[in-house]
Amino acid sequence: MELSPNSDFKSSTLSGVFDHLLKGKQGVAIINSEKRIVQSNDLFEEIFGEVGCLDEILNYPGQIDQEEEVYSFLNSCEHNRSHSFNIFTKSEYVNLSLRCFRNEGIKYFIAKVDQVSENHPISSLVKESLAFSKLIASSTFELIFRCTEDGKLIYFNRLFAKTLDYPSLLAARKKGINEILSGDFHRIKEELNSSETNMITEQVWLRKNNGGLIRGLANISVHRNRNAEYIYNWVVLDLTQYTEYEKYLKTTNTQLKRVSFQLEQFLYSTSHDLRSPLTSIMGLVNLIKGEVQNDTVEKYVNLIEQTAFGLDTVIKNIAYLTRINYYESNYERIDMQRLIWNIISEYTRDPESKSIQWKVDVDESFYFYSDEEKIEIILDQLIKNAIAFRDPAKAQSTVEVTVMEQNDNVVITVFDNGVGIEDKHINQVCNLFYKASSLSAGSGLGLFIVKEALDNLDGKLNIGSQVEVGSWITMEIPNQKRKYLVSESRKSNNKVR
Repeated sequence: MELSPNSDFKSSTLSGVFDHLLKGKQGVAIINSEKRIVQSNDLFEEIFGEVGCLDEILNYPGQIDQEEEVYSFLNSCEHNRSHSFNIFTKSEYVNLSLRCFRNEGIKYFIAKVDQVSENHPISSLVKESLAFSKLIASSTFELIFRCTEDGKLIYFNRLFAKTLDYPSLLAARKKGINEILSGDFHRIKEELNSSETNMITEQVWLRKNNGGLIRGLANISVHRNRNAEYIYNWVVLDLTQYTEYEKYLKTTNTQLKRVSFQLEQFLYSTSHDLRSPLTSIMGLVNLIKGEVQNDTVEKYVNLIEQTAFGLDTVIKNIAYLTRINYYESNYERIDMQRLIWNIISEYTRDPESKSIQWKVDVDESFYFYSDEEKIEIILDQLIKNAIAFRDPAKAQSTVEVTVMEQNDNVVITVFDNGVGIEDKHINQVCNLFYKASSLSAGSGLGLFIVKEALDNLDGKLNIGSQVEVGSWITMEIPNQKRKYLVSESRKSNNKVR
């Protein structure tokens, strides 16, 4: 029935008005001033269900604005005034028309509802949104559930029931949050109520149906529904499998530490035990060379000496690798001038290196802080290589070592005018046991050790070379003054204790 502005309801009874409206093809209801539904027809109930008041119709997520508009109209409208509203209900989008009238001085409202066409774009959007929400809840990796302030569960997704080992959704519904949460729900409520964002994140333990526990990371939020009741929303990521993986990693890490310690001990013991008899052999060789005057014997003794020196170099390199990889860096102030000349002096005792011209240029306007032992290993390897690969065809062999500061790094360059390295070998000379030249009498560990030590110090390595011109190796090493100060502070604190 279409109501005209001049319709007079004052002499009509409610039953008469309602009977007249039933002749239409719309869902119809009469609502009193307290927003309670006095009468409704079958179509109205089919659309909204068995509802007793207007609040139940409007109590749907996402339509707070519409709810406020409806209540504003109900509170301010006069006789025969009307207004239409678009609202959600279940999975539908409907048009609700309200008209005010008075009967025996009492205000009533005629509510008429039209179902929007299935093809209406807004109706389709609502259905798609609902379907999408269900899809998210069913396919997410999180346990999603909601509860009231007294702990009653009012919603949960299927993963919640499955993870907590409930045989059915009905069995899960019978549980309350206090039975599920292995913790203090009262404390969580207090934290939420005092939170500015009404949301907190914390680890929780949930009790399974069989009594077991799962560990979870929960986002918990709270809001008030249309009835001013507090509703608590839980989104929990199950961390149980991560906990098991964490235990596995800890066990594996412990085993690796044990193996690493055993390997460190083995390498140290091996290098020490091998060097002792090797030192004796080299001593005996020197005695033989001084006492026996025989060309044949001297020839073989020299071969033994060369082999012993080669083996001693390998053992030293193993010891170097042990110190680089298994010992924590000890940061201290390094006197680079002194350190470089000490290394050079060890090699100038060799007659073959006496013809080399040594140049050392250290910028002493700054202090360099790093691990001196590892810096010494690096320089020792590079200086030894410069001697080994000098060019005998050149009248003068030169080795230059320069040290300068650049930003927060120390740049060390070692240059030699030796035989040089072919381009095809440049990118591989730092590989383990790689030899770029037939002149190499070593084990191919030298530049590998340099690269390992620099990596340990967070340094960078750049190698340049040209055949028959020479090689230049540049290193950028962080100046660790801050780490040195922290280390000194810890030592001081330990002494005080």
